[in-house]
Amino acid sequence: MPRLLERRPLRADVARDVAERIVSGELSPGTRLKDTVVAAELGVSRTPVREALVELVQRGLLEADAGRGFAVAPLRREEIIDGYPILWTLESLALALSPPADVALLDTLETCNTPFAVDAMAPEERLAADDAFHDALLSRCPNRTLRRLTADAKQRVRRYEYAYALARAPRVSHAEHAAIIAALRTHDAAGARAALEANWRGTMDALLAHITA
Repeated sequence: MPRLLERRPLRADVARDVAERIVSGELSPGTRLKDTVVAAELGVSRTPVREALVELVQRGLLEADAGRGFAVAPLRREEIIDGYPILWTLESLALALSPPADVALLDTLETCNTPFAVDAMAPEERLAADDAFHDALLSRCPNRTLRRLTADAKQRVRRYEYAYALARAPRVSHAEHAAIIAALRTHDAAGARAALEANWRGTMDALLAHITA
């Protein structure tokens, strides 16, 4: 259920609330949204709501239909095929620019990977654990602009990541992450980047199969 915001939100607050509901599947593809209804649910005026919905159209989460308002955009193969190569290219570059992994980082990555050694995880737990692993992996990249671009690219595929969490066993991610760690441990930089790309390619392939099914 939508929640009342505790204070009068700005456009960003409304956009964040609606985006979270789309990513989690609470608002499924095709669901129609009216600014008046969203404004009433959140206890705010229509202006920040309409601005927020327009922003979500630009982010690909909503579609605008003249005279009919807004609707949650469908999951599209094209977005998966376009988005994931950008993501693994950016992360691979960030890893290439990072200093060699030391013992502390390797220990952190092992800890971040531990939750995946199970048969099932709630989608929210899966996404949080995956964020923790990839954030740690790239935490020492000195290029802040690159890290910001990477974070933006991840946000654009966020709801696909949620769908992925429902489509693929956590142990698969555990094995893929372990391959990255193993390469870093032997100072095989090229191997680590290849394993990182394989991790994202596996996600892409699983998602394409999932939405096709």
